[in-house]
Amino acid sequence: MGSAGSLGGARPKASVRDEHGNLTIAKFTADDDTMPIERAEVAALKLARVVGVHAAAARIELGDTGRPVALVDRFDRAAGDRVHYLSAQSFIGAEPATGAYYTDIADALRAHALDPRAQLTELFRRVLFTILVSNNDDHLKNHGLLHAGEGLWVLSPAFDINPQPHRRRHLETGISEISGNAASIEAAVEAAPFFDIERDAAVAMLSGMVSAIDDKWRTCCRAAGMTPAEIEMYEPAFDHDESRIARSMTRER
Repeated sequence: MGSAGSLGGARPKASVRDEHGNLTIAKFTADDDTMPIERAEVAALKLARVVGVHAAAARIELGDTGRPVALVDRFDRAAGDRVHYLSAQSFIGAEPATGAYYTDIADALRAHALDPRAQLTELFRRVLFTILVSNNDDHLKNHGLLHAGEGLWVLSPAFDINPQPHRRRHLETGISEISGNAASIEAAVEAAPFFDIERDAAVAMLSGMVSAIDDKWRTCCRAAGMTPAEIEMYEPAFDHDESRIARSMTRER
């Protein structure tokens, strides 16, 4: 792999070209890591695609030191050309020091998205997935938009999805002003109309998603090279109070 420059963020990463010359973001294991963070992120991105979320492609390779490196395909390139990209923070005009809500992103998509209905459905799907996999790294800079021409935008593939088995469960980007930053499946389903989705359709989406996660999360973790002990360590990220509420809600359909 050849380096093509460094990137910001709390964890070590760089923009590199893979063996085929394609531009990727490489995420490296930190010296003080006690958990397989890169492998877990690759597993989460794979799981996201399994459940129907439009997520970035990623894989694990071993670096020169033998440590795992997560390679995430760059999605802001097409045929070698740069595709204009905006963070959700810029898209909705939020100040860096202030938070916002998924409903704020939804309002901006209604006004500026190519096929707003499809984009709103995709955004809602990501809200459910974020809660179900205990991702609390969903701040506004970890949501993005790609320019689709004629001043219209589409959600970029989802990225930076990091299951957190042991941290306090909350959302960096709240669902709406009503529920604040609670990582609540019930609040998400109640907010479905803000995404132009009827409650029954939201529950049906949730049903398919929680079943697929229950069935596939361990497989995705194994495919990313996680050991049985590491998979057990991450189980609370995928099986928790909110996932149990989700199963209960879907059984009541």
